[in-house]
Amino acid sequence: MKRSIESGMNRSAGFYSLFARLLGMGFIERSIHQCLVGRKAQKLEVLGPGDGLGLSDAIQNFEEVRLIDLSQKMLEKAREKLEHSDIEYVLGDEGDLSLGGLVFVPFVLNMYSEEGQSALLKRISGLMDQGQKLLILDFNPEQKSSPFQAYLWILYKGFRLITGIPVGKLNNYHLQAMRYFEVLEERNFAKACLSARLYRKVN
Repeated sequence: MKRSIESGMNRSAGFYSLFARLLGMGFIERSIHQCLVGRKAQKLEVLGPGDGLGLSDAIQNFEEVRLIDLSQKMLEKAREKLEHSDIEYVLGDEGDLSLGGLVFVPFVLNMYSEEGQSALLKRISGLMDQGQKLLILDFNPEQKSSPFQAYLWILYKGFRLITGIPVGKLNNYHLQAMRYFEVLEERNFAKACLSARLYRKVN
C-alpha cells in the first residue's frame, strides 16, 4: 500500500490542489486549521502532510515542526507553501517519528484496509512515549447519511483516477485506535462528516 501511495502522490503532486478545489475540499483545509490552531506543544510531527494543505497558519504555535511524507514531490510542494522558521521535511513513514511532541495524522487512515489501519496504528504506538498524544483527523466512519456517502463515493473514484491508489471503502479507524490509545477529546467538523480525536498512548 505504501508503494502505491508514494507513486500516486508523486504523480498527482502538481495538480493535487486543483483536484481538491474542484471537489469542494475547502472544508478539509479548514478542518486541518481548526484542529491545530490554539494547541501548544514544543514539537509537532505531521504524518502524511501532503502538500501542506491547511497547515500554513496552524503550525505557528509550535516551536519545532516535522513533516513526514512518503512523497518527495508532495514535500517539495509543502516547502513552497509553508512559512515557518523551523520545519524539518522528512521523506519517510511512521518509522521516522521521534519521541515527544504531538503526532498529527490528517486524512491518511481512510486509504487503508482495517488490517492496514491496525498495523499502522500499532507501529505508531510502538514508537511513542507513554502518555504521548496522537491527533487523528479524517472522514468520519460513523457518518452514514446518504449525501455524505454519495460524496465519499465520488471523492474516492476521483482519487483513484488521478493517483492510482486503490482506496476502497472507509473503515472505522477509531475502533483500531482504541486498541492502543485512550480518547481524550473528540470534535466533529463539516456537519459531522469529518472527525477529529485526540488520543493518549496508554500501553
